[in-house]
Amino acid sequence: MQVLTKLNHAVNHDFLTGALARRALMERGEKLLTRLEEEGQSVAVLMCDIDHFKTVNDRYGHAQGDVVLQEFVVLARDALRPEDLLGRMGGEEFAILLPRTTHEQALAVAQRLCERLRQHSFPLPNQGQMHITLSIGMHSVSSIGPQDHMEQLLSKADEALYVAKNSGRNQVRQYGPMLAPSAI
Repeated sequence: MQVLTKLNHAVNHDFLTGALARRALMERGEKLLTRLEEEGQSVAVLMCDIDHFKTVNDRYGHAQGDVVLQEFVVLARDALRPEDLLGRMGGEEFAILLPRTTHEQALAVAQRLCERLRQHSFPLPNQGQMHITLSIGMHSVSSIGPQDHMEQLLSKADEALYVAKNSGRNQVRQYGPMLAPSAI
């Protein structure tokens, strides 16, 4: 039984950070959305990207980059509730699902994540420390409908993330009419 539990964890979680693996996030997210739709509940999705992560790897090495990813997940988990889903989409990009969360609550969580990472000191192997910033794209839905599925919600949050990154990084941007593809 213990071996099966360990195997299940290994399949469903990112080996480096312990966050949900992309596939597991998508599967659990779809199940969660179905439940939220039945209950007429809200959801918010955050797409998070660690700013200038390639520079961290190039300047300090991949081992230091791994530390940044691991500590980001710890900081994010501390800011989230047990029912929230945190998954690694790939590289330095993470997605967070916030069930039963209003637009204002989601914005507060996103801003808190940016602030926590901005204030966190990452010790460097030789000496000194570095600070990292975060860009977040956010999309919220007040009442889940049949048209709301993981890919669609993530795509809208990702669109807002690109606006955040192209607008100077280190900020939260919300999906909405002002982010329509023709306006970018």
